[in-house]
Amino acid sequence: MKKNWGIGIVPESQWIDLDVTYRTRSSKRVINLERTLYNSNGNEVTFPVKGSVVVREKPFKSEYQIWTLDGRADVLNKSDDDLVKADDQT
Repeated sequence: MKKNWGIGIVPESQWIDLDVTYRTRSSKRVINLERTLYNSNGNEVTFPVKGSVVVREKPFKSEYQIWTLDGRADVLNKSDDDLVKADDQT
C-alpha cells in the first residue's frame, strides 16, 4: 500500500496551523494542539498532531486524540474526528 501521510507526502502548506482554532468534523471543540514529527528513536510518526477533543463542557471532559499533518484522524477514510477550521464546517 502506498504511504499517504508524512513529511514527504503532505506539503507543509497543508499542515495543520497550530495558531488556528479547530473543531472536529462532528463540531466538537479541539484544544491543546501540538505537533511532534519524530518519536524518541528519531523515526517519523504517522500521527504527529496531538490534542484533546472536548466531549462535554459542563462538567468538563476531554479525550486525547491524534491526527496526521493535514488533520485526518484516519489515514484511509474520512472520520467525524477529522479537523476542520472552526469557522469552516464543511
